[in-house]
Amino acid sequence: MGAIGTTPRWRETRDRLAARPLAELSPAELDLLADAEFWTDDPHRSVEVRQAAYRAHVADGDDAAAAQSARQLFFEFFLVGELSPASGWLERCRQHTLRSDDPAVHGWLAFADSYPASAAGEYDAAAAHARAAHRHALAADDADLAAMAVHAEGCALVAQGRRQDGLRRLDEAMVSVINGELQPLHVGWIFCNVVSTCFAIADLRRATEWSAAAMRWCETLREGHMYPGLCRVYACELSLLHGDWDGARRAASQACDDLVRFDPRYAGQAYLLAGDLHRLRGDLASAEAAYRRAHELGADPQPGLSLVALARDDAATALRSIRSALRPGPAQPLPRAQLLLALASVATACDDRDALTVAETGLRSLADETPGPLIAGLADLVAGMARLADNQPAEAIGPLRAAVTALTGAGFPYEAATARCVLADALLTLADRATARLELDAAEATFDQLGAVDDVRRARARRARLDDTAHASHDTGPLSRREAEVLSLVASGATNREIAATLTISVHT
Repeated sequence: MGAIGTTPRWRETRDRLAARPLAELSPAELDLLADAEFWTDDPHRSVEVRQAAYRAHVADGDDAAAAQSARQLFFEFFLVGELSPASGWLERCRQHTLRSDDPAVHGWLAFADSYPASAAGEYDAAAAHARAAHRHALAADDADLAAMAVHAEGCALVAQGRRQDGLRRLDEAMVSVINGELQPLHVGWIFCNVVSTCFAIADLRRATEWSAAAMRWCETLREGHMYPGLCRVYACELSLLHGDWDGARRAASQACDDLVRFDPRYAGQAYLLAGDLHRLRGDLASAEAAYRRAHELGADPQPGLSLVALARDDAATALRSIRSALRPGPAQPLPRAQLLLALASVATACDDRDALTVAETGLRSLADETPGPLIAGLADLVAGMARLADNQPAEAIGPLRAAVTALTGAGFPYEAATARCVLADALLTLADRATARLELDAAEATFDQLGAVDDVRRARARRARLDDTAHASHDTGPLSRREAEVLSLVASGATNREIAATLTISVHT
């Protein structure tokens, strides 16, 4: 294959072949035209031409080629969630494979069988299909099939909970990618699945390394928007976590454009990320519009829409939506951790101790099962929030300091600044105003640098509380200290919900 990204000139190929009626094209030319339509961002035309190629192979009695066309059609439908036609094409693939003695054909069927097994949660079966595909690949000396089989087994092993075994298989498959051994379709396929798997289990070091390699490969593509769009989604998620919000905004915008141009059904996750960026920077109307668009495209808009409701002081709606999203909710560690963190924020605003316990217990369980500083830091953050809600500020200090250390050290500035604000609340409750001020100064500087305007305002409201409690401690006037705190926050422009969250009291109080 040569260097990664060496691809035919698909647009020229498409224009040359599309100028002739399909009936005049040979089966091999139909296969090539279907590929060209895919790479030039017309997946619907690609399916139409590939169906014609399948019929031509059947007419020629070429079971091996017919099986390959049917297998590709299976994936065309399966990957966009059209499961009934996908199932039908997989069975067509099986029928032709049984009449072929080509080991590669049998291997590609086994690889295809791993996908519905994984989707059904049958990870033992998925791994077994992938191993069978690999055996056939070795017999056929098919490098593309071998790498696809190894990466499919790795994904299944990770989903089984055999994290290290699975990651070793994923790294093995990636060697074939970066060594320039595979066709472009399979390069992009493996890149996307490896990065998404690493991201989902919060192995963000691997996700970052492979995402950077994927983006370098995308820059070599002369045509096609699907893989650049999908790769930018993961680049955006990583930039968002690591504090490069301007880079994340550019990546999200480009990913939306790329994927809509290819097929809008792939664009849901890109719109979710665009919504997150709007929300974090205080543009709630644009955030809600992006989340709703993501939902239209088949993506789950939670916890984004709930956090928009919370920002609009509708904590009750936010809590109901979050609880629904958790039944059963995402099984992958990082998406579930993000949902549980949102639950903790909403539960604090609602003064719902039971919901906060659910968030704390869930995050601690995820942290025990999933190595890495992000989920461990989030678990400590929510543990500190829970202790503070129980009026145990001294017990909150330890986990909150651990959260700040883990999240800062691993390069997650927004989450670290959030933990600093909660730590400042605990310190202020213990009358350690000097240390609380240090934490608030650091948090406000981070929020300001990121452009998190609402968080800057909340940090300043906390500072007003700190200043006024210092004054109130020397004041023998008719107001209690807590009354002075509430009035100072009202004067700063804080809402009822923000005052309740800052003082760790019920919004009804």
